[in-house]
Amino acid sequence: MKYLLLLLTVAAGTLFPLQAGINARCGQGLGSALWATLISFCGGTLAMVLVVAVARPPLPTAERATALPWWAWTGGLCGAALVAVSAVAVKDLGYLGLITALLVGQVIASVAFDHTGFLREQVNPLTAARAAGLVLLAVGFWLVNRS
Repeated sequence: MKYLLLLLTVAAGTLFPLQAGINARCGQGLGSALWATLISFCGGTLAMVLVVAVARPPLPTAERATALPWWAWTGGLCGAALVAVSAVAVKDLGYLGLITALLVGQVIASVAFDHTGFLREQVNPLTAARAAGLVLLAVGFWLVNRS
């Protein structure tokens, strides 16, 4: 099951540069990355409304909704910032530069979150093997973006 999830996640990852390119072109055409970001989220919202309508998951109860911590409602803000920055940055950084920069940010946050258990209960400490992988990632980032 883990390998299937890894494969699906890699496949989903291929959509991000595609989304960045589409949003960049939309932003260029409209003269604003902010409008492109809004359009992107409207399209995503419509897609999820259709998915929910077809899948018909049970409606969350008010008790469940109010039991959530305040920060559980902020995921869309993270997504909006990510989409807006990507729509602007892909033009100058290129797809590979954009994705490696995003990846470095994601990995730095992931190491900190795993090591401290932030937003989760499980702690996954930084090991020597993981640290070596981080060094290799940093070298790759530098090689890709040095020009």
